[in-house]
Amino acid sequence: AQDGTIYKTVAQVGGKKAAQVMLVMGTGQSGLSHPGWKDNLRLAARIQKQMSEKYPNLARPLNLRKERFNQHATPGSMLVEVGTAANTLEEALAGARMFADAAGEVLKKYKK
Repeated sequence: AQDGTIYKTVAQVGGKKAAQVMLVMGTGQSGLSHPGWKDNLRLAARIQKQMSEKYPNLARPLNLRKERFNQHATPGSMLVEVGTAANTLEEALAGARMFADAAGEVLKKYKK
């Protein structure tokens, strides 16, 4: 916050505290080319849905930005923010593991 307040984002999942996870997706609307941003966004939306179904309250709202964050470099790229500076290491690790579990289930459905 502007006043220096640091917020802690926590979800209670199965009696365990986990840092909430936010997916940050670039669009290239800032003027730099990013032709695959909609494909990246579709993948992020599938992962977001899986997180929400499997771990309610784990996912923060998806953050759609005009920058591209080098997400144009490889298909499926996204930024994953786990918690904030106020979360404990244990909360961050729990949130990261839950994200990885949900993302893994989505990615298993893709074939080369």
